[in-house]
Amino acid sequence: MSTPPPTPTTLATTIPAAVQDNTRAYLGIVPDPTARASTVGVLIQGTQPDSPAEAAGLRAADLIIEIDGRPIANLDRLGQVLDQSRAGQSMTITVLRGVTRMNLTAKLARPPDAQH
Repeated sequence: MSTPPPTPTTLATTIPAAVQDNTRAYLGIVPDPTARASTVGVLIQGTQPDSPAEAAGLRAADLIIEIDGRPIANLDRLGQVLDQSRAGQSMTITVLRGVTRMNLTAKLARPPDAQH
């Protein structure tokens, strides 16, 4: 017995709401590909020009450890949190800059490719 193909209704339940209505959140960081797998958090190599990350003050070598109080263990978790967020939403991003813990506020935007 085969499984029937998904209907638009069942697909909608598996796709985050922000993706469904095209308000997917964009932060604009460039993760550091040389970061060790044992690093907890997301190490930033840089930010995209004119991005929410740049406007919030994120910079190379910052380590994102929390967003709105939710731990960010790795890039996958960061993606999950952003998938649950919407363009226009403000969030508090906790980073380690050297040994200093900082809270920065970013107002998420739509991805550059979705702004037209």
